Amino acid sequence: MMAKPNKREQKVSRAMFRGLAAVMTVAVVGVVVGVLARSSGNSFLSGMQSGMMAGLPWVVLAMVWGGYRQMDEYAKLNMLRAASVSFAALMLLAMTYFPLEQALKLPPMPLWILWVVGWAAWGVTLGVVSRSRGE
Repeated sequence: MMAKPNKREQKVSRAMFRGLAAVMTVAVVGVVVGVLARSSGNSFLSGMQSGMMAGLPWVVLAMVWGGYRQMDEYAKLNMLRAASVSFAALMLLAMTYFPLEQALKLPPMPLWILWVVGWAAWGVTLGVVSRSRGE
């Protein structure tokens, strides 16, 4: 049976869920606006969608920063470990694919793939680090 989370863990959880709600709102509205822009050919909607998608990583950063500020030192250390591993995984992908793209005339890699790989590596690593350290 799992113990009830302490107050600090509850604060971190609330901060992350609020941030996640903001991220999902921006992403869903951005996709809807993008679909409307493409179907209507409206340049204003197209610009609005571009701005929302460009702002999405900043909303994610604000979410992570808000959660990070609520964490204790041990959780912050785990977060930094996960960030360093995900950065290394992302650089490995980018620095392997881009030279091969030039040499083998491969199609360009969409930047969203790098974004997804980076965040996925961070999430998996955070789970592994937290679990292996007894949390």
